[in-house]
Amino acid sequence: MSEPLTDADLDAIERRANAASPGPWKSQLGRSAVWAQKDGVRVADCRGSFRINEDVAFIAAARMDVPALIVEARRLHSLNIFLIAACQQLACFWEQFHSCPCGARKESPRTHPHVIGCPTAIAIDYLKQMAENS
Repeated sequence: MSEPLTDADLDAIERRANAASPGPWKSQLGRSAVWAQKDGVRVADCRGSFRINEDVAFIAAARMDVPALIVEARRLHSLNIFLIAACQQLACFWEQFHSCPCGARKESPRTHPHVIGCPTAIAIDYLKQMAENS
């Protein structure tokens, strides 16, 4: 797996996307070029490709796909920050009060984290996964 994208990575991708010819772009079956739909400028040529139709379709779609993926990546990054904070709060609650919102008590480990759907157990597992992946 590749390294997670940073805000700087997303900014650089977004700058490249914004600097490209405006979209949408179009391609035609059997043609090797991709054009900017608005002004007809040729933005790519795939002559010599073994998969001309697939390559030009991918390049044409990328003009609209890349900005949409940037927005989604930023949304998911924000959601992840929120989830980490919520998980940390539940883990702190567990440590501070020796109990869990699900009713499990720290003194009886057999009841926890084996309670199905326990928010604290899910939170602690999520934090562990995030630590392993970072």
